[in-house]
Parts: sequence; C-alpha cells; structure tokens
Amino acid sequence: MSTGANVLQRPGSMGWLVLGDCHFHLSTEDPVVQRMLQLVDPARQVLMLEAGPALGTGADFSEWISELIGQPLVRLDPAAENVVQIREAWLNAGLIFLIGDRQDRWREFIGEWLFQGYPEEILADSSLMIASGMSAGAMGTWMLERSGGDLVGGLGWLEGGVILPGEGQPSSESAVLELLEGMEPAYALGLPEASRLALGPNGEVEVWSDISPAIVLGRGWIDAETGA
Repeated sequence: MSTGANVLQRPGSMGWLVLGDCHFHLSTEDPVVQRMLQLVDPARQVLMLEAGPALGTGADFSEWISELIGQPLVRLDPAAENVVQIREAWLNAGLIFLIGDRQDRWREFIGEWLFQGYPEEILADSSLMIASGMSAGAMGTWMLERSGGDLVGGLGWLEGGVILPGEGQPSSESAVLELLEGMEPAYALGLPEASRLALGPNGEVEVWSDISPAIVLGRGWIDAETGA
C-alpha cells in the first residue's frame, strides 16, 4: 500500500492537524493528550471553536485544559460576526479545538468566512489543531451527508479523501463505495470511537490513540500502484 504521507495530502507544511471522532477524554493517560503535551507551545493561547452542544467541553474542560497548558482557553462560536476575532486568535494560538455541530456548517464557516477559499497554510508554525467529530468530517474533498447518504463537497484540506467520524468500516456506505470504485485516486478514512490520526508538518502520519483509524484506498490508487 502507498505510504500514508503519499495518500494523506494536506495543504501547507506548518503545524499539526489531528482528526478524530467526537470523544475527547479528560485524562493525561489518553495518548492524544500525552502527544499533545510534547508538541504544544505553552506560551501561546488555546482556542476552542465550539458549534452547538459538544461532549466534554463545559466549564470542567475549560478549567482542565487551562491548567494543563498553563494558558486560558478562549471559547468562541464559529459565526460570521466572530470572523475577525477568530482569525486573529487562530493565527496566534498554539492549540486549537474544533468541536460540535454539522459538517456543512464547518465547511461554510472555515471555507467561506474564515479563509475564503483554499489557503496555502491552514495553521501557524508550531501550532496544533484537533478537529473532532463533524469538524473532522468536513476536512476531506468530499463529505458524506448523514441525512441522504450522498457525497457533497468538503473543505478539501485532505485531498482526495472522504472522512467518516465514528465509522470503523469506511466503505460500507454505498456513495463512498461508488467513489472508491471510480478511476479517480480517492480514499475513505474511517475514525472509529476514540481514534485519532495526526498529520505533521513534515509529512508525518501518526496514530495518537489505542484504536487505529481505518483507511480504504479507491481503485485509482490501487491501479496507480500496480501500473494497471
């Protein structure tokens, strides 16, 4: 199989992008927390964009993460009226959390309001962003609509991919299987419960969890590898 760095292409070369399902555990024993502490800059602020109700992100989370990092947690709603404040905080933060709400809302806010297109760099140097649940699902070239089961356009931050939070069998959906059977180099990335996949600034691909993500390559990738 192609190496993860070949398949999992992302824009820019600065910062870490971490994808996972909606569960984030308040424990220093969690592998993602341990790795996060090795990389995060404790001198920079922590930003959380929280859209709608989210698991584990109440006052206890704010206090816990602030004490852990040694910086206050800035919590903002990803809404159009907050774009200027969020853009400044995003560029200055050492650690960013994206949590809650629908994939289409994240695609609209990040792609149309925050960055207004496809940026060359999505993260500041030496920063780390953790996208959980539906925000992670918005990162691919395509998103799977949970209501109708169709594929629609995503942010395109993971080129050629469809990201499926909470799914251990990423090719089980008919629309995803149809995409994978086509000639275009595409892949499906499943993020089962408590799994985390991290993409580093130098092409690193790391699993930050005891449970591994699942990736299925499409026919376009397989044909390219075999020379068919």
